Amino acid sequence: MTGFGKSGVVNLSNPEKGIYDAYYSLFTFKYYYAAAAGEIFPGFEAMEGMLIKKTSKTSVICGFNCKSAEVTFPGKNDRVHEIWYTDEINVVNPNAFNPFHEIDGVLMSFFFYLGPSEMQFEAETVYKKEIPDETFDRREKFMRVSREDYTELMNKMKNM
Repeated sequence: MTGFGKSGVVNLSNPEKGIYDAYYSLFTFKYYYAAAAGEIFPGFEAMEGMLIKKTSKTSVICGFNCKSAEVTFPGKNDRVHEIWYTDEINVVNPNAFNPFHEIDGVLMSFFFYLGPSEMQFEAETVYKKEIPDETFDRREKFMRVSREDYTELMNKMKNM
């Protein structure tokens, strides 16, 4: 989400209903892209070709025992990204729709490229929250767009 109220990007998946949607909203503009099962959500194209190598390193993040993996990209082997994940949070296939689908654990410290921009994330707090089932239904009042159009909208948002 952005500093513009409820504007931003939200990825939503409901395998039981075959919903794998990426939502984009900015002020009154509301769009979504309906991905196919197993398809990585738009915006992660810059992550294609990455290589993940699990390591033996461990750490504790937010009270969870975490494992480490190193990420490199072909032709850019001089840069090694370290990511951290835990298997102590019970989530089935937590990375099914992001570039880290090889990691069977919840990401606690990670990065991703959105176009030429590198974003870094680290968990500060983990809490359990009951989420109503209807949260995972397709949202009304959003216009369906192609993957290309959705990616273009995301690029415009990050360049604001």
